[in-house]
Amino acid sequence: MNIGKITGAFKLMGLFLLANVTAIFFLLGLIAINYAIYLWDMQWGLIATGISFILVALIINGESGRG
Repeated sequence: MNIGKITGAFKLMGLFLLANVTAIFFLLGLIAINYAIYLWDMQWGLIATGISFILVALIINGESGRG
């Protein structure tokens, strides 16, 4: 097995995560908010999940240039 391929793969994964750190933190924040709301009440948690899906869909649509 070539150790250079493994090292290169880890380097690419690190660069990918570093390039998308803002999106990763945004999604982690949504997860934390949803989890906190689910701890409070199940129905409000489902509503918060739906709002989160709509928010992410609007952001993706805006970035793709179709919106």
